[in-house]
Amino acid sequence: METFGAGSLGVTLQLGDDLGSLWNSSALDGSSPLTGVLSDLEATSKRAGASARLSNTELPSTFATNLEFTDPSEDENSSPGSLAASNDLNFSTRPLALSSLSSTGADPLTGVEATALVGDGDIQVKTPNSGIVNNRIVFSSVNEEVRPAKKLTIRNTGDGPLQITGLSIGNSQQNNAVRSADNLRNEDFKLVNAPARPFTIAAGGSRKVSVQFAPERVASKDPNDSPTHTVNGESYAALTITSNDPDQPNVRVNLAGLNIPDYEANNEPSVAEIARTFGWTTNIGTEDNLLGGDKSLLGDEVYSPYWQRADTTKPVELWPLAVYSGRTNGPHDSIRFEARPGSGGESGLIYELAGRNNDDSSNGDEVLGSNNLSGGENQKLLPKILVNENGVFKNRTPTASRVDFTPTSAFGLNRGGASTDDTKNGTEQLHNWRIFAVKNAQGNVIPDTWLATVDPGNNPDPRTGKNFDYNDDVYLLVNAKPQASQRTALYRLDAGRNSSYTDTEGRIWTSDSGYFAPSDVQAETRGIGSNIQNTNADTLFRTYRGFMDFSTPLAERTFTYNLPVSEPQQVDLYLRFAEMYWGAPNGGPGGAGRRIFDVIVEGDTVLNNFDIFAASGGALRAVERAIQGVQVNDGTLNIKFKTEKDFAAIGAIAVLPS
Repeated sequence: METFGAGSLGVTLQLGDDLGSLWNSSALDGSSPLTGVLSDLEATSKRAGASARLSNTELPSTFATNLEFTDPSEDENSSPGSLAASNDLNFSTRPLALSSLSSTGADPLTGVEATALVGDGDIQVKTPNSGIVNNRIVFSSVNEEVRPAKKLTIRNTGDGPLQITGLSIGNSQQNNAVRSADNLRNEDFKLVNAPARPFTIAAGGSRKVSVQFAPERVASKDPNDSPTHTVNGESYAALTITSNDPDQPNVRVNLAGLNIPDYEANNEPSVAEIARTFGWTTNIGTEDNLLGGDKSLLGDEVYSPYWQRADTTKPVELWPLAVYSGRTNGPHDSIRFEARPGSGGESGLIYELAGRNNDDSSNGDEVLGSNNLSGGENQKLLPKILVNENGVFKNRTPTASRVDFTPTSAFGLNRGGASTDDTKNGTEQLHNWRIFAVKNAQGNVIPDTWLATVDPGNNPDPRTGKNFDYNDDVYLLVNAKPQASQRTALYRLDAGRNSSYTDTEGRIWTSDSGYFAPSDVQAETRGIGSNIQNTNADTLFRTYRGFMDFSTPLAERTFTYNLPVSEPQQVDLYLRFAEMYWGAPNGGPGGAGRRIFDVIVEGDTVLNNFDIFAASGGALRAVERAIQGVQVNDGTLNIKFKTEKDFAAIGAIAVLPS
């Protein structure tokens, strides 16, 4: 259902016989914000087969009335339906001074200022795959195949009409030292069946726009495999949407396409190209297609056989980014999570991909990128996954609920027998996974987010097809962190405690005494005997430290941990909190908003207006926040807690080398 706004113009809008005469009347000022609204209403008379009603509303209580339109078509890109089939779907021709409803002035019938009548449109743009990367549309192709277009949604979240005056594709402003300016090619992207401009989206309404990647230059292998694996493989541009939104008159959506020379073997893209196409600056360590099977870490790679949930209140997500594996008829590339041996945790299938026999083209209609030539969902970026719907497997676009899993212990990933634990990968214990920290366009690490790449096969003989290119499957692993025991911590501090504490995993947490300033910052103990949810280390949260001197002004209730770091390096900081007073038994009346503070690390605000109760979902619930890739150059890691309301409180701090 689409909703179009219409002005009541000082009188009740009647449904009569004269929409055309009203639209064509000299009384309507073409510069009026109402023009776009009436244009939408006029457009509804272009097609039959719809039902509609107009609710009667008078000024000055409100300006907008709602024309509710039901379209029997299932095509989400279809035009508004017709109102012509009904006998009472036109406006009254009572004389009205419509010109007064322009940008200034008051309506002579009501005295209401035009600005109060019209309201502002507010643009919101949603791109496909926004669960993976925002404000970016990612495409892929093989040998210049023109694959189906992708749709973005322009939504009006304001209380007035939103007029779209321009849709234009130009060169990207994205920069990367490896990519040459020759990759900034707007001619490789097309608008498909774009609506004529200008067009108007009423308050609460939306409109879809289709963009297609149609690479015009032939991609080829680089015989030297340097500096990039392919020639003419990457293309970057931007779609600019121009509107009358007063705050965002121009919205840019990044467009990125990856075109490879041919199917399989060394025609496939390098991991560096794949990462760059998604807009990330992660250092893969090489531009080559073949990364090699040596166990030395490359670029921003980390090695951890097993992983843990970073935020224990949320599931882990494993989004499929790319699949360039051997083509097949049946389902393929199944991915599982497996509990660490001896942990007693659960294991299970996450998903698998469609082969030729069960992809989008299984009915004979070839869909480029998901067809017999591709081997189903294969040889592409952003594949679909097979979803069990009432016992029938369907090829579906990934969503958070389709790619998540909730491990009950430390877990590893296993794709076709290739484990993140090298010791399980055949007699030679092959390094079949390379997992990299994801960095955004500004070069900052995105917390608890990883580019997980795999080259399956536990026989290194190249005659088996093993080549260590690590692009067979590429995933985005979200809400995960390396299992803590795999790295030696620089610090594990139990805030407010005077003695050491050993948790259920054998990790030792020491007192925070001597590490904070001012030295008289108080400690408090609460919740003895209470169960702290989302943790097996309740003791860590029953003591906490905070500036509890309420005679001190809020702005001065600040304390700092100063932790010596022996040499310049990057560290990962993990802060653990639980709300032990507000909303807790024998505490104060609780809820969100009672305790608010900022956390500033090395001069950068990493948590702004942080509310433990809101972040954890209630009192006596543990929550952790990870700040990864913190650069320490001066020999001391500074962690400042600045009170905004009540006082800042910290339960435990862990610092590990990045």
